[in-house]
Amino acid sequence: MTIYILTWLCRRLYSRPAILPSAFFVSWIINMILNSTWLVLWDRVSLLMIAALIVLALIAFTNYLLILFSCVGLRANGSWLKQNHPKDLICIIVLVQNGIATYATWTTIATLLNFTVVLDMASVSPTNAATASLCILLLEVVTWFIIENFVIERHVRYILTVYPVIIYALIGNLSKHYNAADPGRNAVFSVVLLVVTCIVLVVRVGLVVWRHRTLPLFREVGAEVLMSPNSGAEK
Repeated sequence: MTIYILTWLCRRLYSRPAILPSAFFVSWIINMILNSTWLVLWDRVSLLMIAALIVLALIAFTNYLLILFSCVGLRANGSWLKQNHPKDLICIIVLVQNGIATYATWTTIATLLNFTVVLDMASVSPTNAATASLCILLLEVVTWFIIENFVIERHVRYILTVYPVIIYALIGNLSKHYNAADPGRNAVFSVVLLVVTCIVLVVRVGLVVWRHRTLPLFREVGAEVLMSPNSGAEK
């Protein structure tokens, strides 16, 4: 994503129109600062673990802001990009939006792992701490599925990398901790969550394909507005 955005400097795509608003880049800078801060705090282990949790949660939050601002920019200029720079439209969707979604999902999961460690330090049993984090993750999966498909669908239609990241994380967790002879509560919970996420991913892809064919997101613009950077998407 970073390399692609830097190519805008050579092509002056950053100026007219402003495909990604300035708030996107401000959030990006803040995110990088928080990321560096978290690495320092995490290295201190137990001494600053709560502070590390807060910073990591803020990293995830700034990632959500990056997705928001990228969607705002694409919503305003998507039709113009489709008409003038169709390859850039694809790159923004694939590299920028889905790249950030991958990063956001991963940091969200990392926040839950950090939360589990903090609970463990607060004398909560490791099993209960892990169960709490898995419950939160399940709630997030269900909530995001509802929001992305029925509330803000036209803004996040082509963001598809959220569920594969969750599936990858769950498979990694199960491959390390699953014991077929005695799976345990959290192992069973993880398997159920993995199955649910796989089903949700299939449904999500099906909905995106159907809506892409029946409800195009970016309308074609006429010659009179061809040079307008804010032709927008179909309302």
